[in-house]
Amino acid sequence: NQADQLVHLAEKSIKDAGDNAPATEKDKLQSAIDESKEAIKGNDKADIESKSQTLQEASSAFMQATAQTSSGSSQATNDTASDDDVVDAEFEEVDDK
Repeated sequence: NQADQLVHLAEKSIKDAGDNAPATEKDKLQSAIDESKEAIKGNDKADIESKSQTLQEASSAFMQATAQTSSGSSQATNDTASDDDVVDAEFEEVDDK
């Protein structure tokens, strides 16, 4: 049951990350998901626990890599936004009275 939940959460993570996820980490996580699903079909508790642990580690690495990619892309967005045509100028208020 716990393994099923891990599989579901990992699949949701991949779906939610979309194109923000690095391909290598995404592939590793998908492989761990597939292995966990196969282990769940069997009745070997030790195999299920082992595959669940592997899935948990892959999921953690995936989330970390996705977060780094997201923060990197938002930093790039901030850098390009600062390159807009902004002019610093000094001004003086003139009182027409």
